[in-house]
Amino acid sequence: MSTDGPRARTVKIERDENYVIAHPKTLNVHKGDTLRISSTDGKPTVKFKPWPFAEEEQVKGVSEDKVLTFKRRGHFTFYCFLTLPGGKRITYLGGGDQQLGGGNGNVGPRK
Repeated sequence: MSTDGPRARTVKIERDENYVIAHPKTLNVHKGDTLRISSTDGKPTVKFKPWPFAEEEQVKGVSEDKVLTFKRRGHFTFYCFLTLPGGKRITYLGGGDQQLGGGNGNVGPRK
């Protein structure tokens, strides 16, 4: 018998020289799980395509002060940015306007 209810997930955004890395890079979640973004290296922002959450879409990205609930089933991609204490903004390797990198995930049904 499974007692697996909604789980709280965290994606940590870290600096690696001149780009950022998301840990974990892949999220396999279920409808009802929650997500929080964190970083100790600066102010993180994460954009999602398509928007997989119950809350209203954050067009400019999600910051670390939000807790979001996964709702929409299916595949999504996320793109990470980090604003350093001095104001410089860095992104994932291959990022910027090209948006060639980032992480991904899938929202499945709750069993």
